[in-house]
Amino acid sequence: LSGSVKVESVDFRTLREWLPETVAGMKRTGSEGSRMNVMGIVASSAEASYEDGKGGRVHLEVKDVGNLSGVTAMALAWVNVEIDKEGDSGYERTTTVGGRKAYERYATAARTGELDVIVAGRFIVAVQATGLDLKRFKALVAALDLDRLEALKSQGVPSEQPATAEKR
Repeated sequence: LSGSVKVESVDFRTLREWLPETVAGMKRTGSEGSRMNVMGIVASSAEASYEDGKGGRVHLEVKDVGNLSGVTAMALAWVNVEIDKEGDSGYERTTTVGGRKAYERYATAARTGELDVIVAGRFIVAVQATGLDLKRFKALVAALDLDRLEALKSQGVPSEQPATAEKR
């Protein structure tokens, strides 16, 4: 499934450190992380919840799919299609966030938004927001430090060893 290269997922504690203390003016109310190994398939994740005390809530999750990055990308149907749908009730579209493939949805009346972004071909960032107007949702998305997450892309990836000639 993962080819000949075994990639170890980034430790969930490191992923938890990526989760910000505040988003869109909301304080983090809780966070957790986990690592799972099922038949040699290893993945880690970290998530956090945020609230503003006025009905605004955000759930932010980052997953490192490690050695399943290609399979996971295929499982996300939106990765290989272009979606652009808009109406009075809101929109859904494939887009890019900082040059990265993303899928964004927003429902105007419900004031809910969702965003999924693939970072460095191995991390999936998922945002679910409730009680935020569109401007605040867009600001939340723009404030995610995806470059800092992308800097972890080589962690757990074995470096190629140069071939050595045998001594006689």
